[in-house]
Parts: sequence; C-alpha cells; structure tokens
Amino acid sequence: MTDLGDNYPKLTVEIDFINNPTSAVRTWTEVTRWVRHLEYTRDGRTDELGRTEPGTLTMDLDNRDGRFDQTNPTGPYYPNVKRFRWCRVLATWAGVTYPRWAGLIESWEQKWPSFGFDAITEVQAVSITASLNLTDLVG
Repeated sequence: MTDLGDNYPKLTVEIDFINNPTSAVRTWTEVTRWVRHLEYTRDGRTDELGRTEPGTLTMDLDNRDGRFDQTNPTGPYYPNVKRFRWCRVLATWAGVTYPRWAGLIESWEQKWPSFGFDAITEVQAVSITASLNLTDLVG
C-alpha cells in the first residue's frame, strides 16, 4: 500500500493463518506489504428502520510469489490459506492503534491480469455479524 505520510493513519492488515475461527487464541501475521487494494465497510444500516447489514472487506494481495495460493505447497502459509480465517485492519495514529475492521475470510480468488505477467489474490471477507444472520434468536 502507498505510504500517505504523517497526515493519515498507518493501516495494518493481519490474518490469522494458524488458528481455527472458534479458537480463543489469535496468531496474527501481518500482510500489509502485499496489499495492493483494500476496501471495507463496517456493520450498519442506512436508516433507523433498516436491517443492520454486516461489514464486508475486499482486498487484492500481490501473489507473484504464490504465497496466497491455496494449492502451492511451497508457500509460507500452506496449507492454511483457507476460508474462515480471521482477518483484521488496524489504524495507528499518533502512536495509538485502533481496530477498524475484523471478520472472517470467505474466499481467496486467484487472478492473473496482464496476460499472466502478474498474479493477484482477491480476498473477500465478512464481519462476524454475518453469522448472527444465520441464528434464530426468537426460539
């Protein structure tokens, strides 16, 4: 990601490749240096009567060395490039780090733009609020 200088918070992106999503322990691996594009939305609704929608995250990771390829046995994160791994975005401003987004990865899609001279992994993730949509809270 591009360094925006001292006038903006420093973003950090981390993934827990090691632990299962239900584990109470997190082992974070920083992947910020491979992030080419990052967009996320937080949980929320458009008006007071609307349904609360879960936050989403989409990011493109530089994958020219194959490290984010689920089928690459020589990758540093193999065999742990899987769905339902925790991902988080942190922002550091004036020496204080703030959590900005956290959720579970839903997909790792491999892409080869530029006729095969480049490799990108597009990561799609959803905040933990999405799992609440699957739970019947009335019963």
